Amino acid sequence: MQAPGPITLAAPHSGIAPHAYVIMRYTQQCECCGHVAESSKLFTKTRIRSSVTGALTNGNMMRICNEPPQYNLPTIVQNAEIEVLSICAHCPADAIAAHMATLPPVPDQDHLDDLHEAALLEKLNAMPTGVARRPYEEELQRFRARKARLLARNAEPKQRESTPRIRTAADLLAALKQ
Repeated sequence: MQAPGPITLAAPHSGIAPHAYVIMRYTQQCECCGHVAESSKLFTKTRIRSSVTGALTNGNMMRICNEPPQYNLPTIVQNAEIEVLSICAHCPADAIAAHMATLPPVPDQDHLDDLHEAALLEKLNAMPTGVARRPYEEELQRFRARKARLLARNAEPKQRESTPRIRTAADLLAALKQ
């Protein structure tokens, strides 16, 4: 006979028998269009006897996926907290567009890069010298090298698309005639 695995790793109906089934009812409500969506999930509830006091405790709830209940046990229905969404899939496109128009634009990438560099420097300054600093120092070096490459690439003069490519003498003559 094989001993059951830890209750968190066992399947819902194997190892320790459940004491009840719990149906969790989830509700989502949209602020934009007012749509209310409900769903539910089935769990097994298992009581575990304490090895210290011997008392039964409600120790574990495991979700049952893709299998029906297997035992005639009490069923408890519990309501989870209502989740409020700002927009949902049922909102009309014009309502979504109006909501999105009230949000600020995406911050400039350079500003975000500066924040990342500042956060790395702050972590390094707070740490004592030693091996634990090495990953942060390496990340800071990689970050600064990447930033330097980007700045160098952006500083290069870009060739205009309207300027024809000159590969031969005939191309040069054609460009001079224009």
